Amino acid sequence: MKIIVEEKDLDVNVVKAYTEMLQKEMKETNTQIGLLNIEAAFYAVQHEKKLADFKKEGKNILKDDFKGHDIEIELFLIEELWSKFSYPKVIIPIHHYYSQHYTLLVIDNEKKQFVHMNSMLPPKKEWTKDNQYYNNANWVVKHIRRFIHDVKVTGTIFPDDSQDQENTREKCKGEDSKGELVTEVEEMTPREKEVRRWILDNQIGENDYELVEDLNCPQQKSCSDDCGPFMIHFMESIVHGVQPSKKKGNDMRKTILERFAKEESAWSVEKYLAETADAVGEPKNRK
Repeated sequence: MKIIVEEKDLDVNVVKAYTEMLQKEMKETNTQIGLLNIEAAFYAVQHEKKLADFKKEGKNILKDDFKGHDIEIELFLIEELWSKFSYPKVIIPIHHYYSQHYTLLVIDNEKKQFVHMNSMLPPKKEWTKDNQYYNNANWVVKHIRRFIHDVKVTGTIFPDDSQDQENTREKCKGEDSKGELVTEVEEMTPREKEVRRWILDNQIGENDYELVEDLNCPQQKSCSDDCGPFMIHFMESIVHGVQPSKKKGNDMRKTILERFAKEESAWSVEKYLAETADAVGEPKNRK
């Protein structure tokens, strides 16, 4: 609470707590939008940055070096996409951990685009695709494309394939005591079957959606630490079907405090933050 009031960088746990409140609201109102947790993009960015660093330094790239990332990407991104991808919009918050910046990635299935929303853009004439935050969003998109590809493959029947692709799939169950990925073939949920059919019936290809930067999204005050509140404002605007505004972005710290105080779960915010600090509040920083 002190961080919010003093207008400092929002802790990732504040973002996660607010995301949980939005998810609860969406469930109660049956809002047909997907909202992923902040870990979904975090591990994808961390994985790709490490891979880029290895290549830059000329290091040998071994599968075991990325084992932890692979498991977490499966758990927090791919598994979530299986139940959410076909909604008109899917919202993925991004924490750019090495620069303490927040942006938003949106899968827009109506416009067939990936849209990146950044409240700290350079002047329009100076923006290029080399922008570091756009590149990070593109790293997340890379893994979403892989998900689409893998779903498309299930529409192909191979002679030696004994798995019932229409009703079952391989699901990530986490890691074993040796840090190895654990998967099991299980019955798909009705929602997962719906997502699969939507991708196959609409012939969605992994390269059909282009990543575009929203150069018109509201911008935070220069030299402020308001990227977190603005990202939350972007999330909430999409959930409520309204256009984001600079004024509401600037007022978002107040809105966050008011909502924490108003929500029935407000009593548990401190308890929630403490419980998730080790588990998922601050995503594990895989070396």
